[in-house]
Amino acid sequence: MFPPPGFACPAGHVDEGEDAKVAALREVFEETGIKIDDAEFLFEEEVPWNYCRSAGVHYWYVYKAEVSNMEINRQEEETKSAGWYTVEEMKNLPLEEVWKYFYEKLGII
Repeated sequence: MFPPPGFACPAGHVDEGEDAKVAALREVFEETGIKIDDAEFLFEEEVPWNYCRSAGVHYWYVYKAEVSNMEINRQEEETKSAGWYTVEEMKNLPLEEVWKYFYEKLGII
């Protein structure tokens, strides 16, 4: 495991033949124990400066998720920490660069 250098959303690789949305739901559950009720596709993008040790350049699928049960059951082998943060709190977190980029692109921060 190579943890991100800052705070990041749950993320992971899409398995061969797997739908990107299914992968997103799976990764969130694996890392946090949170079952997503619905996920809305926002965009996809290759981020050339966001290099992955195992896959080369990352190609991202970004979703906005809805959950009804906000209880986190963090998987220690998958995450350094997990929590819910307001936009104001997020502005003060040491975000992983790619997530800072996405949040700015979306106008969140």
